[in-house]
Amino acid sequence: MLIRNQFAWSCCCLLLFLVPEIFAVQCLDPPHCENVRGYPLQTIQTTVNREFDKYAAFFGEDPIYTTPMVINRFNPGPFVDPKNAVVSSDDSHLCNFSILTKFPKFGTTNTNEELLIINDGQNYRQGVRVELCQNDNSKCLYSDSFPNGYECTCEQQYHYRYLLSYDNNKVVKKAFRMPSYCKPSIKTKDATRYN
Repeated sequence: MLIRNQFAWSCCCLLLFLVPEIFAVQCLDPPHCENVRGYPLQTIQTTVNREFDKYAAFFGEDPIYTTPMVINRFNPGPFVDPKNAVVSSDDSHLCNFSILTKFPKFGTTNTNEELLIINDGQNYRQGVRVELCQNDNSKCLYSDSFPNGYECTCEQQYHYRYLLSYDNNKVVKKAFRMPSYCKPSIKTKDATRYN
């Protein structure tokens, strides 16, 4: 993937040429792209340093609560602070999932642009909480217990999250596609869905 990100000025024989600097980047661990070959770390750090105070609120990471928690998505009732949620060990889910914090360095925006995301692993970290299906598009647990003619599959769902990215030698805020939760989807054999 080639990304035009910065312009360098060249001078020859009193003529100025605007030469785009091209970064050849490759995501080594899709779909989250925490490891990117060719990531222009020094260039990004220099650019962010120029106006760090303007962007400081974006850096950090989403919390992951260690207290087990189940949220009833069909009838959530009153808001419960997740830090105080208590769930018995008897709770189970239809889909197995993992909750992780990812630090992506490259991603696709809501306008299908492929851009570098600012994540230097040191001072400029944007940690995103993601919920990943362990077996996307597989049968749900207990699917044999569903009535005849119905099947349940686990489907990865996504949302868009605003992150600081690097584009044309500027720091810009863009919405990137991130996995948000693992949804059990019930459908009839004729593919009519009941979610």
